[in-house]
Amino acid sequence: MLPIKSKTPKAKRSYRASEQVCPYCGGFLKRSHLLWRKELIFVAGSETVMSWAYRCSDQACVNAKVTYSSREAERLHLKNRRYSRELIVKLGYQRFWQHQTIDELYEWLTQGLGIAVSRRQISNLLGDFLALLRAGQGRKIRRLLPKQSGLLLSIDGMQPEKGNRCLYIVREVQCSQTLMAENLDDGSHDMLRQLLLEPLKALACE
Repeated sequence: MLPIKSKTPKAKRSYRASEQVCPYCGGFLKRSHLLWRKELIFVAGSETVMSWAYRCSDQACVNAKVTYSSREAERLHLKNRRYSRELIVKLGYQRFWQHQTIDELYEWLTQGLGIAVSRRQISNLLGDFLALLRAGQGRKIRRLLPKQSGLLLSIDGMQPEKGNRCLYIVREVQCSQTLMAENLDDGSHDMLRQLLLEPLKALACE
């Protein structure tokens, strides 16, 4: 992974546990060890991010070995990735909502933001974006269902560059929410029902 080209010192962020007291005995939590340290790439630049682990200060507490960390820090990144969620979401938005090509994204990242990245890596990041979108499907659907009697869905297929699979996006029409985005080789009715509609129906019934 190549870092952002910059002559200025990288900014640093340090995060402590979201909790301040032990939920079991009420004792104060104290810093235990460095949980992880990463150089994350944000839209505004590269920053060194540190997340510290905390434990109960009362050694007699039955949960003295339980580790607490920052939920905010975890929301910044994906495991084994150095690109921030912020950048991944921005990339996905420009690709799937603003219909930018891989070449346009490459120019934005390399020329606009000064990030040394390959076109192959951009495709991998877009895969990460789709995984994030998929992970939130169930919660989003369950939040929508109580507000209306049913879901009214639309399916849009985006024409890709030559040689790439077609991207299908499923939206809830009544509230303009995107529920799913999948790259598919086959756009037949049966395949769309099997790979798009049936998974959404299963999530709604959970």
